[in-house]
Amino acid sequence: MKRLTAFSFGYWGWGNSTEQLVQAADAVERSRGFKPPIFVDVRISRSVRAVGFSGHAFGDLLGPKRYHWMKRLGNERILTANRQGMTIADPSAAEDLLDLAMDAAHDNRRVIFFCGCANAKTDGKVTCHRVRVATLVRAAAKRRGLNFETVEWPGGKPQHFQLSVSDDIFRSVIRGRTSIPIGQTRQLAEWASVPWGSVVTLESSGQQLHRIVGPAKWEKQEWALPVFYWCGVADYLTGISG
Repeated sequence: MKRLTAFSFGYWGWGNSTEQLVQAADAVERSRGFKPPIFVDVRISRSVRAVGFSGHAFGDLLGPKRYHWMKRLGNERILTANRQGMTIADPSAAEDLLDLAMDAAHDNRRVIFFCGCANAKTDGKVTCHRVRVATLVRAAAKRRGLNFETVEWPGGKPQHFQLSVSDDIFRSVIRGRTSIPIGQTRQLAEWASVPWGSVVTLESSGQQLHRIVGPAKWEKQEWALPVFYWCGVADYLTGISG
């Protein structure tokens, strides 16, 4: 049986660059042989400060065929005075997410279900309800006998890349810069699909420097690879996949 894949995603840091986010996701999926993905909003509330994800903004950008709001899969604790912990509003709605993923697969598309949290886990502990959503939809698939997996976007196993940079960028990364500019890249599909926890070897004037990175993000009007200086990058890789 062919395996179906659904991706989870946290949009933290993308609030002012949703057009570039969609551009990157579309480029990555096309490079993998799929049509542009369908985004599923699993927030219980869309009243947020991130402009591109506030209210109807992201849905208006994508249109009704590529954006679905499944608030029943949201964390209802967000609506209470005590926001600690997680309670999925309606766990049975995982069946709806699975149905959508299956329908998308018939059209050669895949689903990305998202919320606003940067990390699915922090210090090894679950801190985002999309982990629970992933568990619920996998359980629904298992009940139906489906070969189904959930993976944190963009998926893939950590890899090793090499990148030539200017002396100025090289020195700034040595001093602690938390991103590596790659400009207005024509290789967007490649850099936007860099698996979390990958290693990039920077080269400049005969020198080399190694850093742990993730997929490209849009910042300061150009694409850049986020740099991680702590072992917590593992939090991106666990808790969702299965």
